[in-house]
Amino acid sequence: MPHKSKNKDAAWRVFEWHFDEASAKTRASSGWGIPTLKSLRPLMSRQEDFKERTLSAQQNELKHFSVVAISPYIPGDAFESLFNQAATLAMQGELFVDRLAGRLNSVINKQIKRGKEQVG
Repeated sequence: MPHKSKNKDAAWRVFEWHFDEASAKTRASSGWGIPTLKSLRPLMSRQEDFKERTLSAQQNELKHFSVVAISPYIPGDAFESLFNQAATLAMQGELFVDRLAGRLNSVINKQIKRGKEQVG
């Protein structure tokens, strides 16, 4: 949430509502997607044929899901620092979103190149 936001309290209420336990259970049982918490997955609806097919397709997709690891040529804190610099500029309105991805790609690729050079 931007530091100068005029509706911080309202934004926080939406955040709390969206991420509280009751809302998470409601989303899981409504077929809104695969819950990140495995404990909520049994709540996923199977009552109608199309929901059963949807759930089956989602479970098949999970077999191919993985978290992208940070490159061995760039430490996690360096990646985070580069990301935070560019993201902060975007949040302050100094860098438009359409340029954010390009900036991130450029600075991270430079850091990866330096990391490869150091490794040899």
